[in-house]
Amino acid sequence: MLFLEGPIGAGKTAVLHAVVSELGCRVVRTGPVTMGTDTPLQSIERALHALSISPNPADEEHSLAERMARALAEEPTVLVVDDVHWIDHASLGVLVSLLLHAPQLALLVAHRPTQVPHVLLEAARRCGIPLDRVRLAPLAPDALRRIAGDAPPEALDCIVERSDGNPLFATLLTQLWWERPSVDAFEAALDGVRLDEMPSVYGALRSDIRSLDDDTQAVLRAVAIVGHLHVEAVAALTGLDPADVSRSADVLRGRELLSPSPHGLRISHPLLRASAYRGVDAAERLRAHRMLSGMRDAFSQLERAEHLHLLGGTQTPDDIEAIVAASAVALADDPGAAVRWLRSTTHRRDAERDLLLARALIVCGSPEDAVDVLDRAPEHGTGEALALRLQALRMAGRLDEAHELLDTAVAVDDLAFQIERASLAIARDAWDEALDTLELFARAHASGEVSAAADIAVRSLRTLGLLNAGDIVAAREEFSSVANVLRDASAAQWRDVSEVCADLGWAAFVLEEYETASWIVDRAIRVARDTGRVQARAALHSVRAFTMVASGRLDEAAAAARAAGDDARRYAGPDAVSIAAAARLYVAEWRDEPERLAEAIALLREAGLPADTWWRRTVSTLLRRAEARLAPPISAPMVDLAPDALLTYRLLDAATIHLSLGAGEEATRLVARARTESAGSGLRAQEAHIVMVEARIAADVDADPERAAALALSAAGVFEELGMPLHYARASRRARAYHARLDGALVSRLTPREREIAHLVARGLANKEIATQLSISPRTVEEHVGRVVAKLEVSSRAAVGLALVG
Repeated sequence: MLFLEGPIGAGKTAVLHAVVSELGCRVVRTGPVTMGTDTPLQSIERALHALSISPNPADEEHSLAERMARALAEEPTVLVVDDVHWIDHASLGVLVSLLLHAPQLALLVAHRPTQVPHVLLEAARRCGIPLDRVRLAPLAPDALRRIAGDAPPEALDCIVERSDGNPLFATLLTQLWWERPSVDAFEAALDGVRLDEMPSVYGALRSDIRSLDDDTQAVLRAVAIVGHLHVEAVAALTGLDPADVSRSADVLRGRELLSPSPHGLRISHPLLRASAYRGVDAAERLRAHRMLSGMRDAFSQLERAEHLHLLGGTQTPDDIEAIVAASAVALADDPGAAVRWLRSTTHRRDAERDLLLARALIVCGSPEDAVDVLDRAPEHGTGEALALRLQALRMAGRLDEAHELLDTAVAVDDLAFQIERASLAIARDAWDEALDTLELFARAHASGEVSAAADIAVRSLRTLGLLNAGDIVAAREEFSSVANVLRDASAAQWRDVSEVCADLGWAAFVLEEYETASWIVDRAIRVARDTGRVQARAALHSVRAFTMVASGRLDEAAAAARAAGDDARRYAGPDAVSIAAAARLYVAEWRDEPERLAEAIALLREAGLPADTWWRRTVSTLLRRAEARLAPPISAPMVDLAPDALLTYRLLDAATIHLSLGAGEEATRLVARARTESAGSGLRAQEAHIVMVEARIAADVDADPERAAALALSAAGVFEELGMPLHYARASRRARAYHARLDGALVSRLTPREREIAHLVARGLANKEIATQLSISPRTVEEHVGRVVAKLEVSSRAAVGLALVG
């Protein structure tokens, strides 16, 4: 007797089909015709028909079992009983009696977990029948992907994750994907949107529900409405005592219809919840959601909003006000819920709702939908609405429309809109136009919150403009000023300038103000997340990646680069994608793993160079440097001599590439130019980078490893003082390598006998011990040791060992 166990939809029947096809003997299959009913003998009706047995009304269970036993004994037979958990009492009695009359019977029984009839088990044990059990495990991801068929890769990942290894769920989730073919829409559906519109397993679940007593059925349906087992709420919906609710919950958990989750017991799968939800009358659902939305002590603001949105056209103005307030809170962590809730209220006109819905759609990566909402909004001509529209158009790649909007809406009285205008001007390398745009706005708002935010935006842009012009001293002064203002800025001001904080963070990085850069971008990232200013996030994460490398925090840098890439692809344009890829490449350079470096190079090549002039110069030199590290370049690059703050680094990168090509003279000239450009900047890390390239020239061009080692050690000291552990470690390794090269050259001066004696000295042997071992006089050893010390240019016997080891 073999028990095949598996939950609803696990594929028990499919397994039975496969097993039967391989048995090679007679198979008699049976099972309930109508699940959840107790019609006598309906569960073995097919078996009786296959065995040509016509039951008589007067037949008792044991006599019918005897007839079946005789028929089954005619040839080797396997009796297969599917869904035995639904077996009627009369059929169960016949099966139990059959075990007594046919102990050699091979019986294959399929059932739900923990729902095999105990009387059948006990009868088998009494008869001494061997029992085996097979529990169907969840399907492997590859099998689930085959079920999903030709769904796109992002769909396959969602379906595999959400199906819990269940083939029925995988089939229905595939259907759901094609109805809602985007990750956000798919996930939103499973998180509770319009449960009555989801694919249903009600046909499979109906029998489970009917088999429950009335109270337990009521509890299951109430849990489907509430979302989880909240005893107080379920008691209020069902009219049951809390103790009765808990008892029914235990029954449901035993049937695996309820299972634990971080938020308590929930219906085991969203598809099961949807099916139970459909079993509730529509009017009763509305009454329940209305009641739950009013239980302030039992549910949070966001939980009540979930019930309010399900009221649909019956929502009151107060309901919509509550939904808008909850959506503003949910925007940071669950923008999909905000979209879901706000869309349920669009049967009423509400300007605040429309702006918030547009922002939530932008956060969810649906800029086209956001444009549609703004086109219909009664306040579509306000500054905030235009700023959102401009952002959505840029995200959607409709740049011509974005520029047209800028040209026709010059006088819009909104800082976010003017910052967008300035950003587009910078992308065209029109720095003066960008600065004029923000200064004009700032002069028009000489007081109040907006004035302070506008002042921060102007100062930030001015700082970046000075760096673009290569005036590092003036840029540092301007940066210090705006950083001090930003430290005292209010939350509202941070919200208004979150877009320019990426520029300010980048300025801090270039000016080697790494701690300040981290503080600015970390705070701005939180503000952008909490207020839905998603357009700034990609740039902020990119700057954070560069800054974390400077601070030696490679894992955090890698995470920031990944976040930058994700945000860029979702919320920003091609330039942001390219810059994020550059951040990833910069991190890969410091991991010293050629495979990762090659992957990062390929990713940046695929993204292409940014259109923004500043970033194009920065990214292109980074790419060339990385490519030269991976494989020797074919030719030397042309250096972009634009006099910005990064010219020194471009010169150093070019010098490094020339060194790899053996062009030492040109490398020396480029480093001299870099030192001239850096003079008076006060950038100590930049100075240390210059020294590192000078050290390489000393070692590779001038054949002076001693000077190279000294230069690398001095650079390492600077990096250590600045708190740049990765740079310090790399400079220290270079210094040791140059020392080794120096020591190797000195050791080569020794004769074979002197080298032999030097190694014995390094082992700590005294002159007399060396003399005894080599069978020479102590005087001769002393003379040899003197020559060794002189040739190795060391001052003591101990230093001989260090020179040899180096």
